[in-house]
Amino acid sequence: MILIIDNYLKNGRVNQIKCAVQKYTNEPIKIINFKQVKQIDFCEVSCLILSGSTCNLSNKKDEKKYSDEIESVKRCPVPILGICFGHHILGKAYDSEILRGKRIKKLEKVKIVTSDDLLGSWDIYHEITVEESHSDYVKELPREFTLLASSESCEIEAMKHDTKPTYSTQFHPERTPDGHRVIGNFIRNVVNAHPHSSL
Repeated sequence: MILIIDNYLKNGRVNQIKCAVQKYTNEPIKIINFKQVKQIDFCEVSCLILSGSTCNLSNKKDEKKYSDEIESVKRCPVPILGICFGHHILGKAYDSEILRGKRIKKLEKVKIVTSDDLLGSWDIYHEITVEESHSDYVKELPREFTLLASSESCEIEAMKHDTKPTYSTQFHPERTPDGHRVIGNFIRNVVNAHPHSSL
């Protein structure tokens, strides 16, 4: 089962993620609220996808709401894809500071800087078109992470853990065709190849 963590407080857009994932798998997909993370039985889960949010981890009150999720992702035994706010969750979990910047909401050209399973559909230095919608950003690459992609508006557009199948994107891959290919790569190249996967 693919598990999507809904990080929105209300009226979230996680169905966009679900629809994009469904293009690449017949595996059941379940959406749960972020407040339920302690109830996850990882024996039944092939991967986690962490959604965006209207909250900001640069805000200490918001950070406190997501403390269980921040702690849970460090112990997660299955592949993870963090999207936008989910990218910040992973940054915070691995000791990077999350800062507030100017609001960015636009299509963005993102440059691939490292070829790997998530972005392997393109050559290094190729630019993909994705949608940005955020004000927070990950200040610096966490230790044990590799930078995968960058843009003019955000240095850390995508990253991966060096030893765990843990990936994240600042952009929203569920909202553009290039982004859908990123999700497809995650399902095919990361989730399907993982020994815990039931796909």
